[in-house]
Amino acid sequence: ASVPTMKGLRVLVRTQATRIDELSFNELRKAASNAGVPENSLVSMVELEQNIQHLGLWTYKPWIHHICKTDPEAKWLLFIEPTSTVDFEKLSRALGVLDSEDEIFLGKPLSDAQPSILHHYDNEGTYPQVLAGFVLSGALARGLGEALKKNPLINNQQIEPVWELSKWIRQERGVALTDRSDLFCTEEKETCVTHFQPASVAGATGEGSLFPADVVIAVKTVSHFHSSRISLVRDFWAKTSPVEVIILSNAPYEGNLEGDHLMFRDLSPEFGDWVDPAKKSTKQ
Repeated sequence: ASVPTMKGLRVLVRTQATRIDELSFNELRKAASNAGVPENSLVSMVELEQNIQHLGLWTYKPWIHHICKTDPEAKWLLFIEPTSTVDFEKLSRALGVLDSEDEIFLGKPLSDAQPSILHHYDNEGTYPQVLAGFVLSGALARGLGEALKKNPLINNQQIEPVWELSKWIRQERGVALTDRSDLFCTEEKETCVTHFQPASVAGATGEGSLFPADVVIAVKTVSHFHSSRISLVRDFWAKTSPVEVIILSNAPYEGNLEGDHLMFRDLSPEFGDWVDPAKKSTKQ
């Protein structure tokens, strides 16, 4: 029989189109099935992106918006990575004492000791460790969905989506992340409902292993930083990287890249004003 508390659960896994993510998602699906969780409770991001033709789900907000439009029965949204392991019975017990009609945001909190450019020099509030997963109640998700109806998403930069999401939830709904580090874990312990499991453990040396050919690192920059930053990236780590490194910019680069796996791509022919620092589109 299915776990009663889990009938409204949606486990949203931020998969990519790799073999190891496919294997990891299948393992999660087996664990859910063994716990009696309905099969449609687990959602693979890469599969949903293909179905709805939307490539922005990784930033969370479009995914929340989609669920609010298409899945009124959702009571709890658990966002996890493919490397996350879930104990569904413990999750059922943990959520069973809570009311999904309350606006709830649970996770393992992180905070910035000092302002950083990554978070626009704003170090207020906390945000969840994505490797441990985090939960939104249905009531909170619906409130966010209504906010998106009034103020639709625009094309803007998403440097760290989980930080952007947490700040938006605080500002839009007045809900801060509740510290449940006892439930959402990066290391396995008795109380955990989720914990991080490295991909190499999941695949060992078999067909699920993660190899350099499976990875691409993209480095974003703009033309006025070419002379000062590209050489640093190249010399410090990129020219000896075992994985492919692509430097993305708004103008051609005339310098020497070196490195067997280091490449440069000028995005201006394809994206035009969208990558021009002088245009309004890049300042939103």
